[in-house]
Amino acid sequence: MLDLDALAPELATEAKKSLLMSVMMPEGRKFRPASNVTRAEFADAVIRGGFVPQYLASNAIFTDVRDLYTRGAVESLQANPSGAIIVDAVSGGRFYPNNSTTKLIAAIAYVKAAGLQSLTNSTSLPANMTDAASISPAYRGYVAVALQRGFIRLDGNAFNASRPITRIELAQALNAMIGQ
Repeated sequence: MLDLDALAPELATEAKKSLLMSVMMPEGRKFRPASNVTRAEFADAVIRGGFVPQYLASNAIFTDVRDLYTRGAVESLQANPSGAIIVDAVSGGRFYPNNSTTKLIAAIAYVKAAGLQSLTNSTSLPANMTDAASISPAYRGYVAVALQRGFIRLDGNAFNASRPITRIELAQALNAMIGQ
């Protein structure tokens, strides 16, 4: 990988680990650690990590996901036996596969994919988090669990729910989920 030498050694190790396990795929000879993760790429990585069973409906569930490869990843997330992984996508509507995956959507998805929903009612957000009020009360427990388990990190003292996650952040999260 041509762009891993510029990373801190611990981040390069995280990227290499996710590549060696085939959880994340390179883009040619580059990892592109700072690139935003699309929703389709996020779905693919969660499936590759083995966190949800694979599923493909006989007819497309989303109007904007048509190719079989992307459909397989997206529909597997959304047809998960314990409930849809991506909370803002509604069957029969649009999935927006090329949009960036936000930190909030990722945090919720990590907790659901890891099967840790039962912890969301008893886990609190960090007291020093400055933007806790900007997170819907329905999702605060998910963010708290994702932070506590190391699936996602604060940006200083803020969560920044609408910020897109990067490829290195996805690699770190999936590696943490696999290691638990």
